[in-house]
Amino acid sequence: MLGREVLLPASLILVPEENVPQSGYVQDFQDNLRQAHQQIRQAMGSSAKAEKTYFDRRVKKYSFFVGQKVWLYWPKPLVRQKHRKLTRVWTGPWTITTFRSPIVVELKDIASGRKQIVHVDRIVPCLNQETETDTEVVQ
Repeated sequence: MLGREVLLPASLILVPEENVPQSGYVQDFQDNLRQAHQQIRQAMGSSAKAEKTYFDRRVKKYSFFVGQKVWLYWPKPLVRQKHRKLTRVWTGPWTITTFRSPIVVELKDIASGRKQIVHVDRIVPCLNQETETDTEVVQ
């Protein structure tokens, strides 16, 4: 119900000792709690698997390497702007310099040489061979 395992007294979850006499109500109550706990754990496990399959359908799997050109998602804050859809949210191109971990990379801006450490979810491969600065110089 809460998305996590509820903290209950251990005596309600664990099997009681055999030598302690208990009334019929207490025994039935403990058995009902154990059974409900097991059913909920099974239901949560199956729903978690279903949610993972739905999530994995939308995930784009990219493999990055050092030296690759990428675009960086960097939304600029709205300052005196009414139309967010017209703002540029992708900057770059950037070059991957190092991997700090499998999901954290260090980038270097091609134009300014500035470095940035970001999560891989914020970058996408640069498929265009021309860079933004190249197109500005040509025009």
